[in-house]
Amino acid sequence: MLSVVCKLTFPDGQEVTGKIEAKSPATDYPFVYTGPAERLKSQPASGTASDLELLFRLTAHREGATLTVERSGAYESRTEFIKRPEP
Repeated sequence: MLSVVCKLTFPDGQEVTGKIEAKSPATDYPFVYTGPAERLKSQPASGTASDLELLFRLTAHREGATLTVERSGAYESRTEFIKRPEP
């Protein structure tokens, strides 16, 4: 499973963190926010790991915040998501 944690540090010192744990790059998974998430333009409840990172990158650019992204793990093998017909 891939885990992505994005952290924004705003010029006033406030921090917002968003986290996702995803098995697949193409499936939506829940986002978990900590800190004053209202500082983000939107706070979607779920999406892909790429969606979360894009949201935080755009906010960092717009608000002059510092972005830190930590990734660990990996997506599960695609073959686990493919149902093959029985011979």
